[in-house]
Amino acid sequence: MDISKALDRLKAVNLKGGIFGKTTTLLVVLCICVSAVSMTTRVWWIALALMFPLMLMIFYSLKRCLDFAEKNPHEAIMDGAELLVHEKMVFAQKNESINPLLETTV
Repeated sequence: MDISKALDRLKAVNLKGGIFGKTTTLLVVLCICVSAVSMTTRVWWIALALMFPLMLMIFYSLKRCLDFAEKNPHEAIMDGAELLVHEKMVFAQKNESINPLLETTV
């Protein structure tokens, strides 16, 4: 498989909003910060002591995010206003009255 094709597929996925997008952004920034600290230290065991707990934390966090996304897919990828519009559409399809908390205020 060509690497450029794989990267093009990754660029097509847009997870900027919601819990999932914000958590993955936080984990990437955390990896960059810990990597910078590990590179500045010349002692190998300090870098290992920083990287091993980081990898465990990333694995656990991503597992929890994926579990949440499987149970609540819309909440995982949508941000505030998009989620409210989606909930309004769901209520409209069910022919139920819209929850007063979701009505727009003037």
